Amino acid sequence: MKVNLTSKRAIILFIFIGLVVYFNSLFNGFVWDDLDQIINNPGVYSLQNILYFFSGLTYSDSSMSVSNYVFPFYRPLFSSLLTVLYSFFHKTAFFYHFTQLALHIINTSLLFILFKRLFNKYLSFFLALLFLIHPITVESVVYVSAISEPLFFLCGLLALLVFDIDKITNRHLSKGALLFLCSLLAKETGILFLPLFWIHQGLFRKRNFKKVFYTTLSVLVGYLFIRLVIAKAFFGIPDNIPITATSMQVRLQTIPAVFFYYIKTFFYPINLAISQHWLVTANNFNSFYLPVFSDIFFLLIISSTGFYFWKYNKTDSFRPYLLFSVWFLSGMLLHSQIIPLDMTVADRWFYFSLAGLVGMIGVFLNSLILTKLNKHLNKFLLPTFLILGLLSVRTIIRNTNWKNPITLYSHDVNFTQSYSLETNLGTELYNIGNKQEALIHLQKSVELAPNYHVNWRNLAGYYYNSGDFKTAEEYYKNAIKNKTYYFPAYEDYGKLLLFHDNSNGNRAKEFLEGSVSLFPQNASLWLYMSIAYYKLGLNREALIAAKRAFDLQPNQNTRSVYYNLKNNIPLKIE
Repeated sequence: MKVNLTSKRAIILFIFIGLVVYFNSLFNGFVWDDLDQIINNPGVYSLQNILYFFSGLTYSDSSMSVSNYVFPFYRPLFSSLLTVLYSFFHKTAFFYHFTQLALHIINTSLLFILFKRLFNKYLSFFLALLFLIHPITVESVVYVSAISEPLFFLCGLLALLVFDIDKITNRHLSKGALLFLCSLLAKETGILFLPLFWIHQGLFRKRNFKKVFYTTLSVLVGYLFIRLVIAKAFFGIPDNIPITATSMQVRLQTIPAVFFYYIKTFFYPINLAISQHWLVTANNFNSFYLPVFSDIFFLLIISSTGFYFWKYNKTDSFRPYLLFSVWFLSGMLLHSQIIPLDMTVADRWFYFSLAGLVGMIGVFLNSLILTKLNKHLNKFLLPTFLILGLLSVRTIIRNTNWKNPITLYSHDVNFTQSYSLETNLGTELYNIGNKQEALIHLQKSVELAPNYHVNWRNLAGYYYNSGDFKTAEEYYKNAIKNKTYYFPAYEDYGKLLLFHDNSNGNRAKEFLEGSVSLFPQNASLWLYMSIAYYKLGLNREALIAAKRAFDLQPNQNTRSVYYNLKNNIPLKIE
């Protein structure tokens, strides 16, 4: 006996199942980049900053001027959403997680609507449910800094549905154009919807193709104008990261393993981890030949299935199969490392491609299985529920790994060699007093990536806090050498020279003068420079620097130093 599955009932089930599967994630804290994107990012503290997000870089830090930011981060809609959430809920992580889960459930419901236009409602429900509960989506759903993934996907998918109409009007074009622009402003990955719009119109709505083509192309041009001309947020490639710092040969060797990782994780989502920075440096069987043969085999299945649909005139199958194939492969291509990204692989990068892969599976099931075995569908209910149940349990378990930073890093470091995980874990261990184990992870981090700046700074901080200022100075120099514009290392090294150097302030003065020329908006560097001038008896210069620090960041420290210098009150230098 079949249940009358209406769209309303399906959406209610998505909400219920989504809340059950992700319920434990709602009580997780902020982790990983959440601290930089939200907790320590003054740019999201005020709603007044939203307008500035569209005219400048959206990762805001008063320590940096736009001209000195070497890796542009322009996602104004993403930053605007964080600002709205912060204005209402401040640092209460629950509401951020709830919003992110709500976006994911909405995306699932929209996919169900799209699938239902191509398949029967029961198959559409299964496919959308697979997208909802699959463990590879956890990073996109429970990691607040990845909220841009479901956000750009929501806007792009809505635009696709708006364009999916027989007779398109200017009103539809305007709505779709605005939604596509929002997708791009949420994350530049929204560009992936552009070929989907075109191929969808060419396959299903030919009479509207030209209108949609020129409208969406105009939106892309407008976005590039806003980003490049108005905001001056140019595209860039992060440096000093293993995948970007390696040779082209190594990157090409790594590409098959990247493709294989996502396919393997889809079918066997066991060893999940964040911040993966591995490379394939040798052509051995496990790291190179196995991925190559597996990728070829998988691509042969995709192409042969598509050829079967095309040859036997299965137009009702070939057209949606082609659409979802482009959907899946375009997302894979963008994240294949042909253009290097800031990690080798990331589960959140599969969010877009997952929808395409699920759609391809839907076409296959609908055409080759369900049409022939429609009378025996009840036999497939048990294995279907078993698969979905196992995936849901895996997702619930993975949610627990994201409870807090140390839980996440301690778990994931066992499944990938990552300098970032090692340095983050070492820092967290140090913060809870486990200094001996912290040092092991901090040292391993610099061994894995000797050209990266953050791990050297964290290791230097360990020795600084331990009173070994000579070793700390050596490692701070490495952090500065490896990243010219990494301002936290300049702040720390300036502080070390100011308070723990025997040159009476001369070295600190010279270093800080050069530093403020690089970071003219950094209040801490100006404050340190005022103290360096004061130690050298240059009271006028000290007052000017202190005023600059206070103007940039009027907090207790800058106010105290500026007030004392202005009123000739001796500074208490510690």
